Amino acid sequence: MSAIQPIQRFADLPEADYVGYCWYSNESSARLDVNPRTIQESENPFVLEGMWFSLDGKTAVTYRHAGSQSFLTLVDLAQFAAAQKSPQKVLPAAGIQGIQHLTFTTLWAPVLDANCLDMPVLKPVIQVLTNLKRKA
Repeated sequence: MSAIQPIQRFADLPEADYVGYCWYSNESSARLDVNPRTIQESENPFVLEGMWFSLDGKTAVTYRHAGSQSFLTLVDLAQFAAAQKSPQKVLPAAGIQGIQHLTFTTLWAPVLDANCLDMPVLKPVIQVLTNLKRKA
């Protein structure tokens, strides 16, 4: 599996214990603890955004709905060395009831850069959810 892999359907995600949130088109706050493998792409209301991570820390999943397109991505976190991970950003969980804060990590990958004599340069490629803290 490549480090960042587009996925066609939620049901195609590998089996794992996922934690995260998803935001439906008709709701004013996100839902917690929705297993992404159970989401139906054709259902209405539809998911606008979702982010999950596996409890074993091996994978992360991101989902974005934009216009008539959707982007579901599986990320193999083990394929990113520590040097390719930005320090984690901890942000308050506005709009997500029951969550105190969310932790995100930006992942970087080497990309050939014409401004650097076509040498590989680390550039940000995706931001993933890597932890969340529930309110007590």
